[in-house]
Amino acid sequence: MDLQTYNKEFARIYKEFDDLYHEIAFHLGLSDSAFEILYSVAVCGEGCTQKEICQLSCTKKQTINSAIQKMAKDGVLKLEQGKGRRVYVFLTEEGRQMVAHKIEPVIQSEIAVFAEMTPQERAEFLRLNEKYISLLRKKVYRREWE
Repeated sequence: MDLQTYNKEFARIYKEFDDLYHEIAFHLGLSDSAFEILYSVAVCGEGCTQKEICQLSCTKKQTINSAIQKMAKDGVLKLEQGKGRRVYVFLTEEGRQMVAHKIEPVIQSEIAVFAEMTPQERAEFLRLNEKYISLLRKKVYRREWE
């Protein structure tokens, strides 16, 4: 396979990941942002910051902030002001139920997929994805500032 073919295949796989998580969110009756926020709180734990949610979800601060404000208004999240501009995110009872019924099964499915891989496959999968994103970031940023 030539490099263009590898690139095309990776682009397809990346889009398939993105589409799959969009489909999951849609099937659960959640927007992509709401899914990302609830998923992030489930993984990071209650009391995480908006910054942590942005980092885990790789979603822009504005998008996350708007969605968090809407979810707080809808009674899914509650926010607590910390020092400075730090805002901590907590689940309401409704939010906890949403995480338990909608997000935890997704996380358990992801864990089950990793369980079907050997320890070496899991490590290689993560290592190669990290290497790819690191190398791509360097290339894109180098080109962008030239």
